[in-house]
Amino acid sequence: MKLDHTPAPLPVFERLGDQAAALLLQSIGVVIKTTANGAYQLRSGPRGHLTKPPELELSDAIHSFLEQGPNEKVCDFLPELFICAALAMSCDPLRDVLEACQDGIEDAFILHQIRDRPAEPALPTTNKVIPFPTRSDTT
Repeated sequence: MKLDHTPAPLPVFERLGDQAAALLLQSIGVVIKTTANGAYQLRSGPRGHLTKPPELELSDAIHSFLEQGPNEKVCDFLPELFICAALAMSCDPLRDVLEACQDGIEDAFILHQIRDRPAEPALPTTNKVIPFPTRSDTT
């Protein structure tokens, strides 16, 4: 993934999930600020308001950003933000998150194939008249 711009220095994370989430956050213009004690705050763009209070975990900071962030900025990137939160909470994002995303994409593709395939021609319906005996026939 190539970033167009990095408005603030990107923190280096020990956990792969946190680092993947940080890269995705930066790519959609969400800036990560690190406080002196190592807690995280997020803001939308270089001049957005920081989430308060600072959170010790990146996933908690992402959740706070979703709750506190300006709606017009956050709603545009809601799927990406949910993926960021999932990445940051996962010890093994390659398995836990990315495989689940891949499965969802493949399932959606199969459903679209089923929906878009030509409909089978309807079988012709025939009306059969079954004669029932009348009272005069039974006597």
